[in-house]
Amino acid sequence: ICARFSASAPDQMRLIRRPSGSGFCKAANSGLEASTADMVVLLNSDTIVSGDWIARLERCMASNWQIGIVGPLSNAGGWQSVPKLPSRERASNPVCTDVDTLRQLHAQYSGFANRFGYPVVEQINGFCIGLSRALIDAVGVFDEARFPMGYGEENDLTFRALDAGFLCAVAVDCFVYHAKSKSYSSDARARYNAAGQKQLHALHGHARVSSAVRNTQRHPVLRTIRQEPARDFAEKGWLRDTEPAACAGPRRPDLRSVAGCGHRAPKRAFLSQKNGIDLRTLISCAAQILVFAIKLRAA
Repeated sequence: ICARFSASAPDQMRLIRRPSGSGFCKAANSGLEASTADMVVLLNSDTIVSGDWIARLERCMASNWQIGIVGPLSNAGGWQSVPKLPSRERASNPVCTDVDTLRQLHAQYSGFANRFGYPVVEQINGFCIGLSRALIDAVGVFDEARFPMGYGEENDLTFRALDAGFLCAVAVDCFVYHAKSKSYSSDARARYNAAGQKQLHALHGHARVSSAVRNTQRHPVLRTIRQEPARDFAEKGWLRDTEPAACAGPRRPDLRSVAGCGHRAPKRAFLSQKNGIDLRTLISCAAQILVFAIKLRAA
C-alpha cells in the first residue's frame, strides 16, 4: 500500500523502508532526519484533516519566532480536546466523521486565533504535531532509546524544547479528527504508556511533569474554547451516541475536501493540490508515510 501510495506522486513523496519493525520513534526520526522543510508535521494514521489545516498550523508557528512546536484542537487530543477533556469513562469525544460535520467543525474554530491568540502551553499531544526546522536543529529528534514505542516521547521533546528557549502553542483555529487507539491492543498500550511515563518522570521529575499536565489542562484560553462551542456540539448533532451510523451525511469523507491519513483510507494523506495545499511543505512525506506504515503493521 505504501509503495503504491508514494509512487502516485514521486516528486512529492519519499518512502523510506525499514528492514523490520523498530518502534514508532525510530521510524518517525528517520522521516524527520530526511526532511528539509522549515516546518515538519507528524500526523497519525488514524486522523482526518480538513481544508487549510496545514496553513493554520503554519500560521500558528509563524506567529512568534520562539514557537518551535505546534498542535491543533481535536476530539481526542489530550488537553487539546474539545468540547470535553478526556476522562476515565471516555478517552475521546465521539465526533461524527461525515464530510459536513468535519467542515463545520473546521469552520467553527476558524476565528478563534484572532480572538484568543495562540495559547502557549507546556505539552503538545503527538497525534498531530508540527516541529520547526530551528527546533530540530537545536534540540534534535525523539529519544528513541528511552521511548522506542512512543508514549511520552513528545512530552520529553517538549520539555527539551522549553529548556532550549522554544515555546509550544496550540493552533486554536485548527481542528483535526483523531480516531485514537487504533495501533495497539489495550494491554500493549498500557505497557507502553507505563514504560513511557516511568522514563518521563525519571528524566524530568515528577513535579515538573505534574505541573505541565496541570497547567496545560487548566489553561484559561483552552478552557474557554472548550466551553464556548459546547452547545453547538449538541445542537448541531456533531456528536454521536455510539456508532458512526448515528451521524447524518456520507460515511466516507469527500477526498477532494478532506485530506488526512485515515487508517481506513491511506490515500487521504496527500490529496490536495485542489485545496491549495503545497504538498512539499506538508511534511517530510517520509515521516508521514512511515508513521502510517508502522501503525498499519501494528494493527
